[in-house]
Amino acid sequence: MRNRRNFRWEFAQSSRGHLIARERIREVLTNPIGVLSMEGVGDQDERVVFLGMDKSGRAIEVVAVESEHGLLVIHAMDMRPKWRLFLSLAEN
Repeated sequence: MRNRRNFRWEFAQSSRGHLIARERIREVLTNPIGVLSMEGVGDQDERVVFLGMDKSGRAIEVVAVESEHGLLVIHAMDMRPKWRLFLSLAEN
């Protein structure tokens, strides 16, 4: 994957499924605590998972796929326990 700082962010309608505002998503994308790649299953594209906090301190997970124009955000929600565990293990 190319350097994510040079990407343009696009938002799929599915990125709003959990009612996380785009501004809060951008906060996580630009200042992530953790970023990891997940191999796609079957014909799915590789996923990039951004884990971080918005300005209010709310933990959020954001999932994106690479598109021809940048990164397409396809999912955002309050961070699930599995990602919190991942971050806590990564810190140690």
